[in-house]
Amino acid sequence: MPDSRHPSDCSRCQGLCCVYPAFDTSEMFGLDKPSGEACPHLGNSYRCTIHARLGPSGFRGCELYDCLGAGPRIIALPEFAGRSWRDDAPTATAMFSAFRALKQVHELAEFLVTAGKLPLSTEQRNQAAALTAELDLDRDWSGQTLDAFERSGPALRIRAFLVSLRDAATRAHE
Repeated sequence: MPDSRHPSDCSRCQGLCCVYPAFDTSEMFGLDKPSGEACPHLGNSYRCTIHARLGPSGFRGCELYDCLGAGPRIIALPEFAGRSWRDDAPTATAMFSAFRALKQVHELAEFLVTAGKLPLSTEQRNQAAALTAELDLDRDWSGQTLDAFERSGPALRIRAFLVSLRDAATRAHE
C-alpha cells in the first residue's frame, strides 16, 4: 500500500532503482546486474528503454518493483540538488546509500500501517501509534540523518515490534 504523500513518480527520479539494486538472471530478471551498475536498458534520460515491454523482455521483477516514493524524495533532497549519480563516484555512493535507507524508512512505515490491520491488543495499538509518530515519515531527511536512523533506537524498536506481532499475524490468518 504505497504512501500517497510520497508517490513513486519515475518522472521525478534518476532511475535509482535501475542502478542501485543488484539482480541475478532469473525468471524475474533477464540478466545479471551488480549493485551500482546501471541496467543496460536505462536510457540517458533516466528512463527505461523497454518499459512498455518489461515482462515479455524478462524483467517481471522491474514491473513489480516499487521504491515507495524513496527515489523522487532522494533526488529532491537539497544535498543532491542539480546533481546526478552519473556525476562522480562519491555522489553516486551518497545517493545510493540515502536511497537504500529511505526505502527502508518507507517500508517500515508501510509495515506499521499493515500491522494496524491485525487483531492487536490495546497496548500493541498504542505502541504502533507511538512508533509511527517516532518514525515521522515526513521529516526533512538528509543522507546524514538517514544513515543515523538506520542504526538508531527508533529503527531497531520498530523492527523488534514488528517481529513481536507474529502471533497477531497468525491469528489474523486463522
